[in-house]
Amino acid sequence: MARTLIGAKGASLPVGVLGASVFVTTAMCFALLALADGSWENWQQATCLQTQCFCERPRDGLLRQPANTWSNLAFSVTGVLALCESIEQKLHSRTLKETPLQKLGLNFVALFGMSNILLGFGSGWYHASLTLYGQFIDNAGMYLVCSAPALYALACMRLHRAGPKASSAVQNAIVHRFLVEFLMVNAGLGWLCLVYPVTRRYIFFSLVAFAAACEIRARHECGPERAQRAEGRVFFAGLATFLLAFAIWIADIRGWICDPDSLFQGHAVWHLLCGLASWLIFLYFHRIIFGVQHLKAGAVNAGDCSIV
Repeated sequence: MARTLIGAKGASLPVGVLGASVFVTTAMCFALLALADGSWENWQQATCLQTQCFCERPRDGLLRQPANTWSNLAFSVTGVLALCESIEQKLHSRTLKETPLQKLGLNFVALFGMSNILLGFGSGWYHASLTLYGQFIDNAGMYLVCSAPALYALACMRLHRAGPKASSAVQNAIVHRFLVEFLMVNAGLGWLCLVYPVTRRYIFFSLVAFAAACEIRARHECGPERAQRAEGRVFFAGLATFLLAFAIWIADIRGWICDPDSLFQGHAVWHLLCGLASWLIFLYFHRIIFGVQHLKAGAVNAGDCSIV
């Protein structure tokens, strides 16, 4: 079995403590907002206040939408586990010579984990404050989470096209390009969201569709080995969960299911289901990247886009 944090006994204590600390810190921030006195009135308000910021009625104080705030811990759980897994795998393979494909996979998992953590915190801040800054961090987190799988799939296909005979310099350049693209794409999308806030949702849903298309393409292009290692049912379960969440998001924002003063909110369910979808996508890529064996030096075929 691979050395993982998912049901494994081999997870190191420091890594577990790090993960627990990140999660508890996020939860404590939300708790402090709920208990502290204050107001966000002097902050620039979110653009959604011009119409309606989802069904939940904004309350007084620093935690204006409690249900929509606390539900973001779902992203934090996925993010913490993914980040800790990347650290654990890195520690496990530090005495080995990593291949470019191994580096790519570890970089992706680390970025995916950190992106989910940022999304959990950012979306929580947004719904707690309903400020423009919170809105921006919320959307930035969503873009990070969605762009990482898309760019990873594209990078895997580039490694496949380069072939196992490509020089290490070429393969390492593909890994570095993935990191640069991740930063540049999200910087550009963040700027677009900040300057033209009306585009923020169109960007997000376009990214989801693009990421799904990239991975479906990678499953076909990167050879039968990747398709065999990847559990397609997990991938499509993640997509189905997201589509269900999207239906609830629409029902909430249109007021089809809405009790403004209830702690049961459709948008909170959207957060929980999206957190679950993100977790399923992580499990899907975990199988592709880490498989069921320890990372081994040289145990990789650049042509099948998976570590074996």
